[in-house]
Amino acid sequence: MNNSTATSTVALSKNLTSFFYQDLIVNVQAIQHKIIEIAKYLDTQWKNKKIRKELKSRSITFIDPYGNSITNEYMDHELIITLFRKYKKNYVPKYLQKWIKIGKINENGILTLNDFELKSPVFKYSDGYQFIAYGVLNIFIEYREDIIPEPFLLRVLPTDTIEKIKIQLQSLGKLPKIELKLSILDQGSQTNKQSSNEDRTLESDDTVLSGQLYEENRIITAQILQEKTDIAESISYFMILVKLLTGRTIILYVNSDMTIASVKHLMQEKIDIPVNQQRLIFASKDLDNNKTLSEYKIEHLATLHMIQRLRGGMYHFTSGRLDFENLPPTGAAEAIKNVFAFNFKQLNNLELLSSTELQNLVLQGQVVLSQLFNVINEIFVFQGVPNIKNIILSNVNDDEHENNSEEEVDDDDDNVSNDQS
Repeated sequence: MNNSTATSTVALSKNLTSFFYQDLIVNVQAIQHKIIEIAKYLDTQWKNKKIRKELKSRSITFIDPYGNSITNEYMDHELIITLFRKYKKNYVPKYLQKWIKIGKINENGILTLNDFELKSPVFKYSDGYQFIAYGVLNIFIEYREDIIPEPFLLRVLPTDTIEKIKIQLQSLGKLPKIELKLSILDQGSQTNKQSSNEDRTLESDDTVLSGQLYEENRIITAQILQEKTDIAESISYFMILVKLLTGRTIILYVNSDMTIASVKHLMQEKIDIPVNQQRLIFASKDLDNNKTLSEYKIEHLATLHMIQRLRGGMYHFTSGRLDFENLPPTGAAEAIKNVFAFNFKQLNNLELLSSTELQNLVLQGQVVLSQLFNVINEIFVFQGVPNIKNIILSNVNDDEHENNSEEEVDDDDDNVSNDQS
């Protein structure tokens, strides 16, 4: 965008005093559709080696299911989700494609990408950034034979051993010694142990791949092992139940010395509600973060109730004219004005501009939409009108599915609230 266009954009932005919510949606969708059109054109230009050198790009590395690194060059405006689809189609074996997801990894383990991150452009990541192929195991934790096993979603690498998985479970779930058993469902049966073959104990050196744990008919059960000879060990951990307002009940494995804050951290790992938004109640008492379970006489099979504290200051988007001066001071007014001000100079013939100019326009449009999403996310609620956050996420590139109909891709499963309980 040249200086004169930028100046007029700023002027238009400052002159706006109000807007209609439906007009905001129309402008967002117009930007999205033009981005898609230009991106398709740039895909064809990318094949020209001379033009490729002019376009902004960076290398991205993927670690495949077997631990091998694969590095390719991608244009800065390409969407992360597009990269993932191409990578899975070209490098992940067909028998793993349905199970494999793509995420990040650091010293704390595997990190998922939410919908917004999946649909962000490449330029948001540094040159040489690494993504990793992983999968999710649904493990049923059997605390006691008379208690229904609790499902526990665990992110793993395909090459992870059973020993490593046990260590992860013990660490994340605060569990004592455990044993992992595998059941294989009979064909055509529902997911329950009654219709499965006899359990077999998984050996420590088994891996996710060698045990074919990625198959849908595999049921993994983690059984708590209590040492009969050590009474102190067997009674140090016990179960408590935490009931949510939704009616769901969460099982936690705790000990009497744990603080309420620690219990809230366990809850956050299971249901992804931040500690500062949790309010725990027991025996009609609001529990203090600094006190322990023993101080409240919370014992085996005690039931706590959790209420989520909702943050205040929510702004309600409605139909009709909305004044900018009434918006909360979060930068929303500027972000919305930028959406109205941004345009692609009424582009009808893409060939009139250079590939570099076109890419810059796409990048600027992506930034405008990204800024809008960031300022309205979790601050605004929508009454009787479409949720613009969903519009920004859903309409990014619907045509991608048509071009990749032969592959099955799970784009949105990564944003499960209890993905790693």
